[in-house]
Amino acid sequence: MRMRTVIVAGAATLLLAGCASARAAPAAVTLDEHNNGQTVHVAVGADITVTLHSTYWTFSPVPAGVLKTVGAPATVGGACAPGEGCGTVTVRFTAVGKGTAALAAGRTTCGEALACGPGQGTYRVTVDVDKG
Repeated sequence: MRMRTVIVAGAATLLLAGCASARAAPAAVTLDEHNNGQTVHVAVGADITVTLHSTYWTFSPVPAGVLKTVGAPATVGGACAPGEGCGTVTVRFTAVGKGTAALAAGRTTCGEALACGPGQGTYRVTVDVDKG
């Protein structure tokens, strides 16, 4: 009986040690215009979704090795007159390697025949992936 108790206790200890070393899944990050100019920190494997509120935004390609673009940008129009640009553009990324990468987008028009003013035509967020 004593040997059985020792074996069960040892198995339980090994099971708990295995659970303690398991890593939690990387968190998903959602970004928009409020994050412009910021740096975000994520783990390898994290999903990053950027939604910008105008259909005029165009995203720049990301360098390989740190982030990977998932699918094509998704544009959803809003309920406004044609040419006003209301709606959203959403792009998804996955953090695939350690390092730093920039998520960047630009636009020259901020409404129907309305040029963007200072600071309205650029979007940039620095993503720092597991550098520690």
